[in-house]
Amino acid sequence: MSTYIEPQTFRELQDSEVLPAPSGVRLNIMQMCQQEDISLPDLVAQVQGDPVLAGRLIQIANIPNINKGRMVASVNVELLLMIGLHAVRQMALA
Repeated sequence: MSTYIEPQTFRELQDSEVLPAPSGVRLNIMQMCQQEDISLPDLVAQVQGDPVLAGRLIQIANIPNINKGRMVASVNVELLLMIGLHAVRQMALA
C-alpha cells in the first residue's frame, strides 16, 4: 500500500479530531463491503436504514447506461450487484 502522507502528520491529524469519520450505519456498510463473505441481504438492510444513501444509490442505478432501461425503485440485492460493492462503499464514505 502506498503512503501519501507522512505517518507523523497523519497521527497529528487524527489526534486533532479535524477529520470527519463515518459512524453508525455508514461505518457498518463500509466494513461490510470490505468483507470477502458479505451477506447481500444484510447489506441491503443496512442501506435501507440510511434513506439518503439509499436514494443516492437508486439515483445511480437509474442512470441509463447502467440499468439498461429498467427503472429501479428500491434498494435490493440486484441494485447492489448492478452498481457494485465498490460504488456502495464509496457512496457510504461520501
